[in-house]
Parts: sequence; C-alpha cells; structure tokens
Amino acid sequence: ANVINMNAAKSAANSIVINASGAAGGIDIDAGSSGVSIDTADGGAVSIDAVGAPSNFSLASTADADDLTISVTGANDASLVLSSTGTNTGDAIQITASAGGIAITAQDNKTEDITGNSTNTIGGNAVDTVTGNKTFTVNGATGFTLDCEKIINLDSNDATAGAVKIAASHATGGIDVDAGTGGIN
Repeated sequence: ANVINMNAAKSAANSIVINASGAAGGIDIDAGSSGVSIDTADGGAVSIDAVGAPSNFSLASTADADDLTISVTGANDASLVLSSTGTNTGDAIQITASAGGIAITAQDNKTEDITGNSTNTIGGNAVDTVTGNKTFTVNGATGFTLDCEKIINLDSNDATAGAVKIAASHATGGIDVDAGTGGIN
C-alpha cells in the first residue's frame, strides 16, 4: 500500500538484478499517470536490447502536443545515430508521416551517400531555394535527363553575356534542338 524502495550500495554494474529466468519468462512494468523515469549519473549509459522479435517504443497520443522526443543534448561532438543492418532494399530504414509533414532543419552540412538507386516521388509542388551554388554531377552511362509535361523555364538574372550557357564540351560533341509546329523563337 506504500512505497517500495530497493537500494543497493554496492558499486557494481549489477548492483540490482531483476531476472525472469524461465525459458519463456518476461518482465512487465506498468505505471500510473506519473509515468516511468530512468536517470543515470554522468557516465552511466542506458541500453535496451532485444533479440529475434519485432519490437517497438511508441506513444499513443491522446491530445495535441503529445510529442515523442528522442534527442542528444549538450554542445559536444555527439550524434543521434539511426542505423540498420537490415537487407531490405526498399525500407531498411523507414520514416513515415502518414497524416502530417516532415520538417528537417540542419545548422550545418547535409550529406547523402547512396550506393544504389534513388527515387523521389512528390505528389505536390517542390521548391528548392539555394543561397549558394548548386552543382549536378552525373557520371552515368545515359547522362542527365530532364523530362517535363509542361513548360521548362531557364531564367538567369545575371548581367553578363553568358548568363545562360549551354555547352557540349567534348571535342566531338554537338547540340541538337528539335521543335514541333510551334517553331523556335
């Protein structure tokens, strides 16, 4: 009916052991509205590991702002690492927002290294705003293809004679311009 307090003063990694030693044993922790708190002193790590079964860490929200936060704090060279050694080529790591959007904010560089194929499918509009330079380097056998159902508009605000450049820089390269009945203006 009152508080249960387990305290072991021994300085060891296994000062308190709770063991369900049966082959199919388990441990069930239920809490009321005050929740569950796990805290360590400086240098104390937390490890939650499972083997051979689907696992989850989830929050069933019941009100707005019921956010689940996983974070690394402190101004140190520390990272939040999400990794998977799964072999599923479609979704070894899956990020899904089934009803809302996704916001990514980075104060420094962003790097994507993809050794396989990359496919982006966007159902609405897409806008890229770059305050510095942007370069596409394509080394594939078939080069770079831009396929658009409507107008393609190349517009440069640079006040130089070469504001828009189209170059076939190979010694035997050429430029092919084809137009329908609308002609070329």
